[in-house]
Amino acid sequence: MAQYPKFGASHRSASSSSIPLLSACPSTCSLAILPRAKCRASELGADDYLVKPFAFAELLARVRTLLRRGKAAPEPTELRVADLEIDLLRRRVTRAGRRIELTAKEFALLELFVRRRGELLPRSLIASAVWDMNFDSDTNVIEVAVRRLRAKVDEGFEPKLIQTVRGMGYRLESPN
Repeated sequence: MAQYPKFGASHRSASSSSIPLLSACPSTCSLAILPRAKCRASELGADDYLVKPFAFAELLARVRTLLRRGKAAPEPTELRVADLEIDLLRRRVTRAGRRIELTAKEFALLELFVRRRGELLPRSLIASAVWDMNFDSDTNVIEVAVRRLRAKVDEGFEPKLIQTVRGMGYRLESPN
């Protein structure tokens, strides 16, 4: 590992990331070390390997190949929980076929709840995810926002989806 100090950092980022990793060996790398360096880079998470000097066209071709290979499944454009439907592209929400008008923050809050359904979301997480702010316990911004969202999404509908877990946070839970 001491021979290849940068591989350790690459291993940490490659093993926990979906970002493709292209490794390169310096032109000073001897022919005796090169095969071991390639194997070590591969073991530590490199997706491809180049030996310097290389042509820019080769680098570009390899990067394009890695990006093509690494494409993840497309993000969903609609989210559903029970009879609640969220159209992420049109920014529309319906419940039991009735359209619900939401502000931008209410929409972001509902999207967070639906994407993390069943999870207990503490107020601090909600504050950072929706308002991009550090949580201040003296403010009731989150309680007010959740109350307004609950009035629009849950009142007049069964089952109630947004639940308060006293002293802990909030959860969106579907009976199914």
